[in-house]
Amino acid sequence: MNKFLPCKKPQLVLVLLLLLAGAVFGLLPEAESAEDIKTVSPIRVKTFRVGMGSGPRESYAGEIRSQHETELSFLVSGKIISCPVKAGDIVRAGDTLAIIDDGVLRQSVASARARYNTALSQLTLARKNLDRYNELINCGAVSQANYDTARQQYEAASAAEAEARAGLSESELQLGYSRLTADRDGIVTEVKSTAGQFANAGESIITIADIGALDIKFSVPQAIVGSLREGQPVSVTLTGGNETNIQATIREISPMADGDTRTFCVKAALPADSHLRIGMTAQATLTGDERQEDVFIPRSAVFDANGASVYVVIDGKAQPRQVRTGTVRGDEVKILSGLAAGDSIIAAGTGNIYENAAVEEISQ
Repeated sequence: MNKFLPCKKPQLVLVLLLLLAGAVFGLLPEAESAEDIKTVSPIRVKTFRVGMGSGPRESYAGEIRSQHETELSFLVSGKIISCPVKAGDIVRAGDTLAIIDDGVLRQSVASARARYNTALSQLTLARKNLDRYNELINCGAVSQANYDTARQQYEAASAAEAEARAGLSESELQLGYSRLTADRDGIVTEVKSTAGQFANAGESIITIADIGALDIKFSVPQAIVGSLREGQPVSVTLTGGNETNIQATIREISPMADGDTRTFCVKAALPADSHLRIGMTAQATLTGDERQEDVFIPRSAVFDANGASVYVVIDGKAQPRQVRTGTVRGDEVKILSGLAAGDSIIAAGTGNIYENAAVEEISQ
């Protein structure tokens, strides 16, 4: 058996070396996998900052108009003999704007005055006769029937005088209608007739606008009109390179849609500004189109995960949160609960997001 001993020594040495190598390599840290070494890049997402009344700022084309525009017309018919004003003229209340030929009207006044004078003369005579009959009836010189006749004649003459006096007043009033005057201070915006033309009673001749009270007039679609209210602020920017913002306030919202465009007319009162002119075009931007308690977010931010949910970005991570939604307005949806002012939510592309996903915000 001794002859096999020299052969076992090399084997023993080899076994010892293998055990030593295993011990050495067992002390080394385990190598990381390629998946662990790989760095995960944040997902770039568009976010929306939730705020009270934080709907998108929507602009609409509008026109500067006067709050008070009056179409003036003659109350009597006749041929226009004078029209001393033109569009753009500044006028004062009481200024003469147009005159029609008053020859016929003057003749009517003369006839009415003659009838009145006749009726007044008859009344005077009837009064004197009644006074005489009063004395005679007391003396028994006339019968009661004669006295009653005299009294009836006096009352008839009195009624005729009152009618003639009213006719004279009406004729004089008609004569005054031959002169068309301004009913307020303002600017002439339109003149529809000129000297030589015949004007019918009630036909619009001249339009005057009050330049001291101006509106911006614009139209909004039916999806928006329900969220507007009187007193809401509007930012107005004149077109043509003037970037100055003018703050207006909604004063009137049409209750009916236009029959052709199906839009609703909105009028917002403008402050006094010497640079504003009637007819200027401008952009009206709704700057506070929700009530203070309303929260609106993009519809694309909402996804279904056992109920309406959104992703809220917290510390660079996407966190799902359930919300309760309300009315839909265009591309927006009202949030009734689940969000608060200041929350940053992912506005679109939620299908690529998962809980705790690292995200990089791009505010929209």
